[in-house]
Amino acid sequence: MRLNQKSFAGAMAAGMMLSMAVLPALGAEAEGATPIDKELKGAVGTAVVTILIFLCLFIVLRAVAWKPILKGLQARETAIRDSVEAAAKARAEAERMTKELESRIAEAQKQGQQQLMQAKADAQKLAEQIREKAEAEAAALRDRALRDIDGAKQQALAEINSHAAELGTAIARKILQRSVTVEDQGRLVEESLAELAAKN
Repeated sequence: MRLNQKSFAGAMAAGMMLSMAVLPALGAEAEGATPIDKELKGAVGTAVVTILIFLCLFIVLRAVAWKPILKGLQARETAIRDSVEAAAKARAEAERMTKELESRIAEAQKQGQQQLMQAKADAQKLAEQIREKAEAEAAALRDRALRDIDGAKQQALAEINSHAAELGTAIARKILQRSVTVEDQGRLVEESLAELAAKN
């Protein structure tokens, strides 16, 4: 920045020296002229000096001010371009991640649906196995109960036959010991039943 100020100061000094060199020359030419000529020549001299000062100022500003301004504008343009590119990249990345996330969600839903269907199938299969096992156990219990009932029935019939045989033998023995009337026969049956009940 110090070099730029020195350049600017040098350019201003050069412009002043140039204007001081040009003005006396214009004034010297104007000594023998009329007042209008003097005024016109003074205006031309002023215009020339103004143009020279403008050119010097333009060169100095171009060297001192325009380059930093252009550099700043270019830096800003680069920063804006980088920001736009970064935003575009971030947006593309966000879209990619969104699509990837949607794909993962769809896959998870698909797997969840498959697992649910598999769980239902497994539950139905297990229920069928439990039902079949229960039916088999019920059939086995029923068969065992029928066998137990049949065994108890056979045992009861055997006991009845045995008691009937004993009763018949007892009745026959009593009949053989004496003649039996209807009253005796009823009494013998009652006694035999009482004896049979006493044994049980």
